[in-house]
Parts: sequence; C-alpha cells; structure tokens
Amino acid sequence: MRRCQQALLAAAAALYALGAGGVALAADPLTQIFFSPMGEPFRATAANPFPSKQWFAIADTNRDGVVSREEFRADAMRFFKVLDVDGDGKISDREMTYYEYKVAPEIVGASVDTSDQSLKKPDENDDHPHHTGLADIRQGAAFFSWLNDAEPVRSADIDFNRKVTPDEWKAAADRKFSALDPEGTGGIKLADMPETPLQVQLRKKR
Repeated sequence: MRRCQQALLAAAAALYALGAGGVALAADPLTQIFFSPMGEPFRATAANPFPSKQWFAIADTNRDGVVSREEFRADAMRFFKVLDVDGDGKISDREMTYYEYKVAPEIVGASVDTSDQSLKKPDENDDHPHHTGLADIRQGAAFFSWLNDAEPVRSADIDFNRKVTPDEWKAAADRKFSALDPEGTGGIKLADMPETPLQVQLRKKR
C-alpha cells in the first residue's frame, strides 16, 4: 500500500511539473473539452459536436430531451462509483488525487484567465476598460464547465475531512442541479445551458 501511494505521489508531482504547458495543450483550439457538473471529463475533436452533448445523452436516460433531478442524481452516483476505485463506499483523498492528475489533469494546470471576456468601461467618459470582477477568472475544471467549480470532486467534501461520502456527493448533486435549474422547473435542457468559457474562446477564434 505504501509503495503504491509513493508511486501515485511521484506521478502526481511529475504531472504538476508540467504546469501551464499542460493547460495550454488541453485548451488547444483543436481540442474540445467539457466537464460535466459533477466533474466527469468528456473530450472530442473539433470536427465533432461539443462534448457536452455526450454527457447529456448519458444522463438523459429516457431520451426525452430533459435531464430531470432524478436522472441527474442517478448520473452523479454512476460517476461516484467510477471515482471510488477501491469500492469502499467513499472517495478518498488518494482517489481524488488520482482523479485530478490522471482522469482530469486540466484541473491541476495553471489558471485560465477569462476575464478579458468581461472587460467594460465604467462610463462613456472613461477610456480605460476594467475587469468586472474576480468571478471572471476561471480555474481548473471551471474553464471547461457550465459551473464555476474549480475542483468539482473535492468541493463535495463539505466537512473537509479529505473524503467524500455518498451523502455528501448526493447533496453536491442537488446543489448543482438547482444552480442549473434556477427557476425550479425540475429539468434541464441542453439548449438552455450556457456556453462554457472554452466554448466562448473557441467561437471567437473561428
């Protein structure tokens, strides 16, 4: 066990050393990346539809074009089982590290400043634009997601004990669903979802 942990940490350190170079590669205009609300990464080439469509097709199990709260919860628990590699019923700190460095390495790269998308002038007499706020700076998974959640797995650990239980994961799923369904309709449609910061960047480069 100790040897395995040391190997994992060594691999993590090597990937971390890539720094901004890793993110530059992940955010390449030829690569489309989407992180589901719960943090599952989906990738596609530029010739294919944006990969949010892949996640939606999986989550929408009855194929009615709407992901209900129940379907959202079920999809969250599907991904929980993927993250719980050893099957002990929780996502450990070691499993979170594996997720961040192996499954979704974009998370540990340098922050991506998207605040240039929100430059504005305070009034018509001011020639110097300024940023609208720190919320425009997306870090980690947030650059590839509908939600501004840099670490979508770790953020579910609400008691900060370095593990995520099924109850914490379900609670996180409900919070995220509510954020995507602010009017409380009981379902989310792909067409109603905002563009991710990456989508905005790719569209501007076309």
